Amino acid sequence: MVGVWTGTLSAQQTFMTNRLRLSVPLFAVFLLSACIDVPDVAGPEDIPDAGQPPDAGGTSDGGEQPAGDFELTVMPTEDSILQGGSRSFQVSLVRKNGFNGSVSVMLVSPPGGITAPSVTIPGASTVSSLSISVSEQVAPGPVTLTVRGISGALHRDRNVSLTIVPLGDLAVSWVAPSASYSATNGGLSVEVAVQGGQAEKVELMKGDTVLTTWTASPYTYSWDTTAEAEGEYTLVAKATRAGSTFPSVARTVVVDRTAPSIVGRQPAHGATQVSARTRVEVGFSEAVKAATVSTSNVGLIGDGGVPIPVILDLSADGRTLMLTPVASLAASTAVSVRLGTAEQPITDEAGNVLTSEGVWSFAVPFWLPMGGAISASPGNTPAENVVMKVGTDGMPVIAWSESDGTTKNIYVSKWDGNTWQALGDALSANSGAATHADRPALAIDGANIPIVIWEEFSPDGRTINFHGRRWLNASWQPLPTFPSLIAEQREARTKASAAIDGNGTLYVYGDFYTGISNNLTSMHFPPNGSTWIESNTSFPTEEFQRWSTSLSTYGANTLFAAYTSILSTGTFEYRGITVIKNHRTPIGGPVLSDTSSHGTNDPSIAIDGAGNPYVAWSEAPRGTTSGNIHVAHHDGNSWKFLAPQSNDAQSSNETPALGIDPQGRPVVAWSGFVQPERAIFVKRWENEQWSSLGPALSARTGSSTSSFKPALAFDAEGAPLVAWHEFTGATSDIFAYKLNQ
Repeated sequence: MVGVWTGTLSAQQTFMTNRLRLSVPLFAVFLLSACIDVPDVAGPEDIPDAGQPPDAGGTSDGGEQPAGDFELTVMPTEDSILQGGSRSFQVSLVRKNGFNGSVSVMLVSPPGGITAPSVTIPGASTVSSLSISVSEQVAPGPVTLTVRGISGALHRDRNVSLTIVPLGDLAVSWVAPSASYSATNGGLSVEVAVQGGQAEKVELMKGDTVLTTWTASPYTYSWDTTAEAEGEYTLVAKATRAGSTFPSVARTVVVDRTAPSIVGRQPAHGATQVSARTRVEVGFSEAVKAATVSTSNVGLIGDGGVPIPVILDLSADGRTLMLTPVASLAASTAVSVRLGTAEQPITDEAGNVLTSEGVWSFAVPFWLPMGGAISASPGNTPAENVVMKVGTDGMPVIAWSESDGTTKNIYVSKWDGNTWQALGDALSANSGAATHADRPALAIDGANIPIVIWEEFSPDGRTINFHGRRWLNASWQPLPTFPSLIAEQREARTKASAAIDGNGTLYVYGDFYTGISNNLTSMHFPPNGSTWIESNTSFPTEEFQRWSTSLSTYGANTLFAAYTSILSTGTFEYRGITVIKNHRTPIGGPVLSDTSSHGTNDPSIAIDGAGNPYVAWSEAPRGTTSGNIHVAHHDGNSWKFLAPQSNDAQSSNETPALGIDPQGRPVVAWSGFVQPERAIFVKRWENEQWSSLGPALSARTGSSTSSFKPALAFDAEGAPLVAWHEFTGATSDIFAYKLNQ
């Protein structure tokens, strides 16, 4: 709906409206130190394919750098020329977003008899002059000309209004102020020129008031505006000869003694969760002069007073300034914003200095929270066992288990760029208060459809089996029922792990308790299948128990599985991590750092670009429960150990989550204890060593806020994402963070 307002403006409203008319990019000509001419700019027209990005606004995550561009101004935008005469017009550029190309300026299809040689403003300059000539044959009267600036595919047009004065008449033109609109906060120097003969007198009119009368040249006047009320005034010079009056075109002058101020800041002062890709945006109470805004007096300052290179973009109305860092801001940096200096202040078009409101600074952390605490049910309802995958759209999906106060259910949410949006309601396959859906596994297929697998007690509580759902048409659709279990033997399938290969086959592995021993269960579900197919996995003969599987796929149809096994040498038993390919081919021998270790657990597997596996696990030396995290890589021939990433500063390290970033670097997240709390640690392997990705992650502080079981993924731009569950007192919530890069 479009609203229409009718009525009258107050004097103050009129003044503010008139100040807005001056909101244009500015390259001013000073006539007195307190008088500034404002270039005359028509409203920007829509230009197809002007090189603008689809979204140039500032967000928490700035995205791509805006494309280079320019604004064209012409000064003045209206004047008079005697037949057979000429007039010089200033053409100037405001270069935006790093644009440094040359711009050709010309008239577009002028009427016959009106000419102007084209001029070029080189990349190192912003100002030139366009000389417009009018032949004696051009008909008297008003004419509108189009001035165009062209640089490659970019072009900008501005209109100029001319009044052609016939020979024999007097032509009164402005020398100062040269712009059609100008602003002053003090004195204004006025000068006019008369062509076509001698005037008997020339009057300078301020509305209906005569400011001064000249009877001979030079026609100059110094107008002291300090006694004038703030607002807009119209000046006209009238030449008189033989009873006839010949007026000039009007000049508008705004008397403005009010200093501009800052009315908007983004990020806010004191903000602590600022994206490394942020663009800094400043809103002004009125237009500021473009010529007073440059990288010599405006910018960002990082730690230690080091300048941060930026690209400046002052909006066409002069009221919004964007500072875009040339590169991402460094994490763990305190950034301050500099807006003018004592020697080079930012001013408005009348010369009033921008008022300062103290220091403006913000912080760029290593990690950015993706929303706050995530919980599906209010109250003391522990949310835990989170898993995370990133879809083909680059958006992460998480699944977790949480009690509603009576029974556990599975919940799934998807990140939309700002918040976590629930995918449907709570998931549970069986009715009853004690079935407890728990420990979800998550996969996303090539059509970006999430699939969730979980374990759940049967209604009689005698077996635990897997159940699955697929998110189709905005609802959860059941997968085929998993093979049944023998209730009398208390059989159980638990700790599901799921993966989908390039052909769309869904694989599910998990722990399988036979009633006597621990083993693994494995099955797959082909595209367009109707039932689960047993994978008939073959295991090394020296193993006699297995549990805790991690799956990963490579290419069209290659599956890797890593799991914990108990092995026997015939002399002694030990735990190790076994990796098999396509259900039956061992990749090297069992992996562990020390056969005397008794706590080898929690395998996590990821595949490099060549199809070779990395595996991470926790391992505790015999006689202690305080483990370390280890990572090994199979190079096609043998396992190579990467240096342990946990150290003596942490203890009780467990549940690693492993991933390979787009640059092929292993990244591992795990839970470890450092006084006073258990937190999440993240490291990346680069330059043959582990580098910490910021400080330990903990959404809350205090000894009762332990963090467990991280999940790791990478967004569309390769930034690590980490989710985990964290306790506070008797309950726990899910948290997700993104590396700020």
